Amino acid sequence: MIWQRTRAQHSDAKSFGKVHDVILLYSKSNDFIFENQYVEHKPEYLKRFSKLDKDGRKYMLIPAHAAGAGPARNFFGKEVKPPAGRHWAYTQEKIDQLIKEDKIELTSNGTPSLRSYLDENKGAVVQSIWTDIIPLNPVARERVDYATQKPEALLERIITTSSKEDSIIFDCFAGSGTTAAVAERLGRKWIASDIGKPAIMVSRKRLIDQESKPFLYQSLGDYQREQLSQTMGSKYRIGDLAGVVMGLFGALPFPQEDNPNRNLGYMPRTKHLVYADSPNKLCGLSTLKRAQQLRDSHLGGWDKVTVLAWNFVTDIGQIIENLGDDKLEVLVIPPDLLDKLSSKATYKKLKDEGKIRFSSLQYITVKEPKVTASGNEDEIEVSLDNYMLLSPDALPLDDKNKEKLQEVIAKNPLDLIEYWSIDPDYDGEVFRSVWQDYRGNTENDEDPLRIVHTAKIRVPKKDGKRTIAVKAVDVFGWESEVIKEI
Repeated sequence: MIWQRTRAQHSDAKSFGKVHDVILLYSKSNDFIFENQYVEHKPEYLKRFSKLDKDGRKYMLIPAHAAGAGPARNFFGKEVKPPAGRHWAYTQEKIDQLIKEDKIELTSNGTPSLRSYLDENKGAVVQSIWTDIIPLNPVARERVDYATQKPEALLERIITTSSKEDSIIFDCFAGSGTTAAVAERLGRKWIASDIGKPAIMVSRKRLIDQESKPFLYQSLGDYQREQLSQTMGSKYRIGDLAGVVMGLFGALPFPQEDNPNRNLGYMPRTKHLVYADSPNKLCGLSTLKRAQQLRDSHLGGWDKVTVLAWNFVTDIGQIIENLGDDKLEVLVIPPDLLDKLSSKATYKKLKDEGKIRFSSLQYITVKEPKVTASGNEDEIEVSLDNYMLLSPDALPLDDKNKEKLQEVIAKNPLDLIEYWSIDPDYDGEVFRSVWQDYRGNTENDEDPLRIVHTAKIRVPKKDGKRTIAVKAVDVFGWESEVIKEI
């Protein structure tokens, strides 16, 4: 299909203006859904509905015959032959039914014609060139300021043409979330994915804004592993990377006989153990307990252990707080480390310069929730307390912006929160948000630039303990979680 955007995006004296996009339709088989779509007829066509029946309905007469010779049919008790070389388009049974419905009319010369009613006309069938869907204008209500955003009308046509209610729509380049938003509105199930965190954040906000049904948000993929294959080759082993990471941290590896996984090292001339986690894993409670065990038992024990990790469970901050172990340190391996490790020479240079910074974790803290009983309901008050961000040195910012970030961290760290939400009855597996706030939302207050720090929600009364989960996403896309039991 050709979608005409109606206006050229670039002027070029040596070529025609590019005013269209091409939409390709693929199917695994000939058995696929296709529902015709309709657009309003042009005014000059509508003028042809100039006749009125006894009920005041507009109609026009159209031929009741088609090309190809055929026999006579009975109309109003009289046999009528079709024009030369034509045949009546309906069986006698159908003709009798149309006459009964008052949809056959004789013209002035006695030729039977079919009444086509305006109120029964769905419109003109959409063909392969689409000229009626205009691009988003700068002030459109649906605009979310995403570079590749397409108009909802375009996705609505595609989805309604090729699916039915409860069909599953999949968009693997979610972008601004238009496909998911339209599919949700049209009663379809949907899956949307994107490699970029900004796209997912924009899409999530958009779906919340239109009060979508609950949906599952998941972070999938092994990006470090994929990038590692590109950097170090397909024959690398995880132990190779662990050795590189420990070397950049300044640790020395243990001999092979004391270090079968090649992920343990120590700081020279100290009793400081270093544990390098795999990029294939999420660092959580089991990882930290393993590190504690190694600290206390490996080769006679150590005074301290530092865990260096790539990926973390969302409630890692609370896990560390609950462990309360001042001899356990958890640091983030810089996200852009693999970008810098392009060769052995680069590794040596990075190691010699000592500029690779391993940072503390980001995590959200909340004040102790307050619960007030009111009849059959509980009113729960949840307040954000503080936000600890990983060091700006691990973020891809220039010096000027790092300085600004440090200022925000020092004065108003909660200003870094882009979005936060609450599940007042967390089951430990699926987070079900019943309240949320985010930048740009003015339902909870009138400030579109900041999130509110306190939420009050009313939920059905519950006897016994209640588990409350709070999730937050900062402006860089980092997600953290805290769980409170009351």
